[in-house]
Amino acid sequence: MLGVIIFLMVTSSVMLAQSNSTESPYTRYGLGRLGNRTLTATRSMGGIGNGVRNGSITNPKNPASYTAVDSLTFIFDVGASISTAWYKEEGASNNRILGNFEHATILFPITDFMAMSAGILPFAQAGYNFGNIEPLEGTENGKFLRHYTGKGHINDIYLGLAFEPFKHFSVGVNTSYIFGNISHYRKAQHFTPAPFNPVFLDHLNLKGVRVNLGLQYRIGLDKENKSSIVLGATYSPNMKMRSELIRSNTMITPGGSSPFIQVDTLTSSDAYSIPQAIGIGLTYEKADKLMLGADFDYTMWKDAHFHNPQSEFVNQWQVALGGQYIPDNTQRSFWSRTAYRFGISAENSYINLPVADGKYDGFHSLRASIGAGFPLIDLRSRLNFGIEYGLTLPKSKGMITEHTLMFTMGITFNEGWFRKLRLE
Repeated sequence: MLGVIIFLMVTSSVMLAQSNSTESPYTRYGLGRLGNRTLTATRSMGGIGNGVRNGSITNPKNPASYTAVDSLTFIFDVGASISTAWYKEEGASNNRILGNFEHATILFPITDFMAMSAGILPFAQAGYNFGNIEPLEGTENGKFLRHYTGKGHINDIYLGLAFEPFKHFSVGVNTSYIFGNISHYRKAQHFTPAPFNPVFLDHLNLKGVRVNLGLQYRIGLDKENKSSIVLGATYSPNMKMRSELIRSNTMITPGGSSPFIQVDTLTSSDAYSIPQAIGIGLTYEKADKLMLGADFDYTMWKDAHFHNPQSEFVNQWQVALGGQYIPDNTQRSFWSRTAYRFGISAENSYINLPVADGKYDGFHSLRASIGAGFPLIDLRSRLNFGIEYGLTLPKSKGMITEHTLMFTMGITFNEGWFRKLRLE
């Protein structure tokens, strides 16, 4: 247990020092872009996980999956990403190159019927930098620049436990500490002499404990127990978060000084919350050969608490389809043991944004992914690569269309740490 605590402390410090993997203007609202509790392998399969039960893959999306790990195996998984994004709005376009540390997890058995996992994942991210020039009221030709910037991370550091009360049925629970901060800046810069240029800063600190419950039931399809169907389900109850919102208003004079500063601090234990969520999944697997799965997730964001949201929260649905194929895992051939992965997913936005005439509207996100898990020299560990194309389609004209191409890389170390040494 001491090793688990040290691992979580080290990885959490790394996540706090990470850079952003998004610069989407949409992350100005709500909590920004939400994570989906997937690692490189399952992300390349469209993000499925509710019904994924594989002894060589850590799957924190459904904690019931942990008992699939071999009783003599220790798994360590770490991943990072680099991406490029294109943003288009009414004929104008821009592109960015981004990178980020994505996750670090461990998974190991405790007994033949119990297993534990721990790790740190991104829960939400905000990152944007944009502006527009507007006419200055009360002047003939006066103009000013309205500039918006934001950044920050909300992290999910979890400890999970799963056990099998009887054969083929597994239950699990993740207990997560959600923590982090997001900063939003707004400023106005005048192009003509002005007594001051206002700068506004909202700095939000959040923390809380969240519980994620999961179960899986495996149905064997043959006598050899090589083919099976896994039914999976997850549930997360509503969670209130402790918050500290620091709001400051600074007036910058042309000389660069700040003669007037106003700071307000709002602390609360119920101004922000993360809503309840449910998920179901179905996966077919032929051992060491083929995996095909489908997920459906639903989160009741409409019931979430969010102080002064400036947007409209709506319930979010997510659907994912994906799979994995290994030509022949019994051969020593590199390409025969490689895991080839593929998937697609779609979701609606959990927030509707302000548009013209005081109305609100949202967007849909579509993603397609492919990937591969290359065997390392020990034939158990894998070097995982994934390529994901994402398209954000707004519902209203005048909103921004986004195209992203993300490359993810992860390493899954599958070590036989609990095997007894045999001397011939």
